[in-house]
Parts: sequence; C-alpha cells; structure tokens
Amino acid sequence: MKKSITGIVLVFTLLVIASCTKHKCPTSIETEVEERMFYQEGYDYLKNVSFYERYYYDDAGKLVSCTAQDTIQGFDKAYKYYYDVLGKIIRIDYFKDGLLSVKSDFNYWPGGRIRTTVQRDNSGNVFATNYYETDSAGLVYRREQHEVVPVFPLQVLYTYNMAGKLTKQDFYLLTGMYLGKGITTYNSDYMMIARDQYDNLDNHIMHIEVTIGANKKREILRRYEPVSFLRVESKCYYEPGHAELTETEIEFINQTYISTGVY
Repeated sequence: MKKSITGIVLVFTLLVIASCTKHKCPTSIETEVEERMFYQEGYDYLKNVSFYERYYYDDAGKLVSCTAQDTIQGFDKAYKYYYDVLGKIIRIDYFKDGLLSVKSDFNYWPGGRIRTTVQRDNSGNVFATNYYETDSAGLVYRREQHEVVPVFPLQVLYTYNMAGKLTKQDFYLLTGMYLGKGITTYNSDYMMIARDQYDNLDNHIMHIEVTIGANKKREILRRYEPVSFLRVESKCYYEPGHAELTETEIEFINQTYISTGVY
C-alpha cells in the first residue's frame, strides 16, 4: 500500500511539473514574436549543469525538433514533430539515446479541437490513451488518461481566468480519489511568474518561480522541492525569429501529450 501511495504522488508530481501555463489545443498560435527560444540549460542545487536543450524550427516558425542531454542521468533524448497540411501537430516521436522510445499520435474533432492522443512504444504497441474535452474557445477543461495496464487512471480538471490563462488544475484518480492541485500565478502581462503544487491534504510540496526578462519572455526558472530547497534552476536563451509555440507550450506538448511513464 505504501508503494502504491508513493507511486501516485510521483505521477501527480510529474503531471504538475509538465503542465502548460496556457492549456490550449497544441496547435494554438500566439501573437507573432520577434524572438524564439533556441537553447535552455539547467543546473542542480550544487550549480552542476544537469541538462541542455536545443530547439529547431522551420522557415514558418514551426518547431520541428528538440534535442537534449541529461548530464545527471547520462542519456540523450530528442523529439521530432510532424504536422498536417493545415499546420496541426499530428505526431511526436521521442528518442532516447538515438532509439525510438515513444510515438504519440494526435486525433482531432472536425474543426480542429483535440480529441485524443494515442501513445505507442517502439514496437507499435499502444500503452496509453488520453481523452480531452474542450470548450468553445478550444481550451481543454478535462482530460482522462487511460493506460493499457491501469495502474493509475487519471482525471485532470482545468480552470482558467478571463484571459484564458490556466490558473488551477485539480488531479483525481478515476475512482474519485483526490490527489492534489496545481496553482499558476501571472503578472499584469499574463505571463507565468509562479506555479505551486499541493497534495490532497493541502500541504505545499513544490514551488516554481519564473523571472521574466527585458524581452518579456521567460529568462530563469527555479523549482523548489520541498518549497524551502532549490532543486533545479534553468536559463532560457533566445534568437531572432518567429515561433508558433512559446517555450511553455513546448513543455506542455513534450510532457503532457507524451506519457512520462515510458521514459
């Protein structure tokens, strides 16, 4: 029983870290920008470099690939992104140490709203399916995650402010058991400046703070876990050019539409 509860808490933690600050369908296009993130590096609490990430775009500003190196765990990973003729993401391939590990296929309702994502391993076997419900603006307000081996079938409910920014996520098992919540805070420009995680007893178990740079983009992110201990610090770097996805949307796609369980 103790192992099961520990596993539930771990899954919940991964979900909150992974969630995007603007939880829209992954094909949403924000106001055109003059800079786009091309590189990110992270450090552990001892200031050792823990990861590198590099982002690549096509001429239209679509993200086509992301490569990363985890210097702590000692492996390389990469994402490749595929689109249909209308520009919607239809597949993401995830590679670990150069080998295909996970393939995530996107399925849409007529009109372009996300319907499901189906995740397969490197043998083509389905191991997880996510079901999404969206409102008239295309905002996801409910998600169910079902796995072939139903260890922790999950339900996530999303709450937004008047600007359409995600402010709260409530996490449940499909049995109704409450796991906890994530709260996102924004500045006056509706940019994320903090994210906090609470467990089912409302204990404050994680805090993320974001420093916004002069370019009004995310510059430094710090994750405290527990809230008094700096666990990770990462810094983002930008280049001239248009991007259809922000850095937080990239995180959302990489981590939420592809289950972290197979990594």
